[in-house]
Amino acid sequence: MQDWGGTSTKRATVDDVESKSYRYMEWALMTPIALLVFVSIPLLLMGGLITLGYITGSDVLIGGIYIGFGTILFFSLFVLPLLAIALLGAGALTTGIAVYSDAKTLETVDIDWQPDPAVFGLGTFFFPPLAFYYLYKRHEHVADWVDTGRWGAVAAGSLVLSTPLIGTGLVIEIATYWFPHALFPIALLLASLGVILLAPFPYAIYRDSTYVRLNSSTWHPNPGLTLSLAFASMFLLPPSYLLFGGYYLYKRREALRAA
Repeated sequence: MQDWGGTSTKRATVDDVESKSYRYMEWALMTPIALLVFVSIPLLLMGGLITLGYITGSDVLIGGIYIGFGTILFFSLFVLPLLAIALLGAGALTTGIAVYSDAKTLETVDIDWQPDPAVFGLGTFFFPPLAFYYLYKRHEHVADWVDTGRWGAVAAGSLVLSTPLIGTGLVIEIATYWFPHALFPIALLLASLGVILLAPFPYAIYRDSTYVRLNSSTWHPNPGLTLSLAFASMFLLPPSYLLFGGYYLYKRREALRAA
């Protein structure tokens, strides 16, 4: 078997372990990204509507725009929080069930890691970040397949397109101290659009690291670890996602060049 950076002597591949729960878990872990997009869309609309009103200058149009703005604001303040709670709750429940079911499947495979289904299932439900550790350990013992390197282009494109928008939005946000009414909606528009374009970044890094792991002879990144770092760089230490993404893409380029 090709070296893919696992640490155990008894390893398997996804062809040996047929588990739909594993795929459900991958998508359920993207719940915070979906929430980020849901939050950004009404902010994008608010910024766009107010900016349009300033550009047109028509009193009738501006009145209609502010009615729309009020509707979006009401949705953002009262409806969106309920949707966020429901989405995160559904994500945690789905992840917990998927981890439990997948761990039960791994019990039937002869590998060096046998996670306790109840411990990881319940633990993930009450503490969803535990699923990242589970995913990391799973990739250490069960290799996945990705047959295209295009996910690297998706990750790079997400960084290239989102960073100028978010950066410009933040700069304008600082400038709103002096010009609050004229510049704030533009900052809101640019920053929220940048966040939406950044949304594919963690999943693209995750999928691409699976590809790199199998196609490089010098670097075998663990997809579970790269996904964890991508999430941490976005949600815990922003804007360090740019540093992490740049480092990953540099390492990727060097690793595939040497393959």
